[in-house]
Amino acid sequence: MAVPCQGAVLVRKQRRRAGLSLLEVLTALAIFFLALVGISQMVDQASLTAMRAAHFSKAAIFVETRMSELASGALPLESTGVEPIADAEPGWFIVVVCQPESWTQVATSSGGLYGLVVVEVTALRQTPSGQTEMEYSLSRVIMDPRLRIPDPNTTTSGQTGTTP
Repeated sequence: MAVPCQGAVLVRKQRRRAGLSLLEVLTALAIFFLALVGISQMVDQASLTAMRAAHFSKAAIFVETRMSELASGALPLESTGVEPIADAEPGWFIVVVCQPESWTQVATSSGGLYGLVVVEVTALRQTPSGQTEMEYSLSRVIMDPRLRIPDPNTTTSGQTGTTP
């Protein structure tokens, strides 16, 4: 048996084990889960923003359609209350407010007409509880379609040829 010499220092070689310590693993998991929570919140916010943009696009289409119907004379140029939109899913409503400009009144055989009317069309989306989730409005000054006089130079008989 070997006896160590006096004054000799025993040096113990430490061998490092390959792998990660428990503290390193827990720290990496904490960072991963915090990043996962942040990313999931960003995805939720992005989906809500996309849904809101889709609703605004639908509202713009509803409002433009109604405004075109009023301007063309397909619908009477008069105010309406809140009414549901016929071809839309439940929760969509539309309101038309017409304010005639008094200085544009024209006398006709059947009474008086206002030449110009300020029209505001608003589309509303309501939640099932009745709260207004969003609204989109469009205002225009429209000439009353009943005042449009056809051009006498145009033919409506369907003749397209010319005579020599």
